[in-house]
Amino acid sequence: MEIIYGTPTADPGATAKDEKDGDISNKIKSNWNTNVDLNNIGEYTVTYYVEDGKANSATATRKVIVKLNSSNYFGEYNTTWTVTGQGTYNNSISTISQGDSVNQFIIYPFRQADIHLKVNILGIKGDQFNFSQQDGGVLSEGSGTIVENGKIINLVFAMNNANGGTYTGGQILIKK
Repeated sequence: MEIIYGTPTADPGATAKDEKDGDISNKIKSNWNTNVDLNNIGEYTVTYYVEDGKANSATATRKVIVKLNSSNYFGEYNTTWTVTGQGTYNNSISTISQGDSVNQFIIYPFRQADIHLKVNILGIKGDQFNFSQQDGGVLSEGSGTIVENGKIINLVFAMNNANGGTYTGGQILIKK
């Protein structure tokens, strides 16, 4: 089952029938309320458990995936970005598009026209998220904030390149 992050969704439940007791769906118990966090992207397992009148039991599981509605963030953004020790760059344009998975964005260009940043959203809680990106010998990791359903995105990151250099900085994207 796939759910878009932040969408209120109730446990769809399950059904159970017994040869002697008939429909015993009303006896099913699940761990939906303790296992599924609709405000945190990720994969969850819900277990359903039921017993008939003779204490015979059965279980079933459902995989629940809470994912981003990435298309909310697609489009052009006015961008200001800073790399510590290298300065601030204002009024560039960035485009966000779909990455290789449902929880990945591609921000292009990032700093230079020939660089793109694949942002893998590792976890999101409210408007806060964590991300990582590996591009050749460069690893970027950081956190971000999404404001107004994707109209403003703030990134704070550290980049480690293959030569041992470390850069820190940030990027503010404001949707056009």
